[in-house]
Amino acid sequence: MSFRKHPPAKDFPGGAGAAGETRERRALDLADLQGVFTTIRGDLVRHLTRRTGNSETAADLSHDLFEKLASVRAEIPTSKDARSYMYRMAGNLAIDHRRVEARREELLTGAQVLFEDVELCPEEIAISRDELRLIERALSELPDICRQVMVLARVHGLPHKDIARQLDISVSLVEKYQLRALRHCRARLSAGQ
Repeated sequence: MSFRKHPPAKDFPGGAGAAGETRERRALDLADLQGVFTTIRGDLVRHLTRRTGNSETAADLSHDLFEKLASVRAEIPTSKDARSYMYRMAGNLAIDHRRVEARREELLTGAQVLFEDVELCPEEIAISRDELRLIERALSELPDICRQVMVLARVHGLPHKDIARQLDISVSLVEKYQLRALRHCRARLSAGQ
């Protein structure tokens, strides 16, 4: 009586068939993922609008989602799985957005309490508003990755190691992007543009 250590290849899913050909299951590539995104983009924007309460924010987040597809490391075998994955990504982006907005609101409220007893003259208020607009404009001029690093570091207070892990980049790149963002904002403030 003889025993085979392994069953013949034809008994395995994806193994060699009777004619000897192999069927390998391959994960979707970036072009496939982008195709699925294009197909479901309208539904994703509606989903994000419900989650954020703002259609412009939803459109921005869907754009962010599209850009993040290039960094997807998971092996996604089917279009159906890709749809599910993208809806999870959208949900996570909406949660992150709400956290940032809540933190921003908290910071603004804290700043109000901090300066309640300080009376600014109309000129100082106008200067402060102008500086805030300059900073917002300067941040909007930066590449997305620099903005993300700046928000995660300054608004969320995350350490560089956590930012690196979240954005899938090195700690030295986090430091480089943050320094670039800071220099750019300082330059814009000092130039008054």
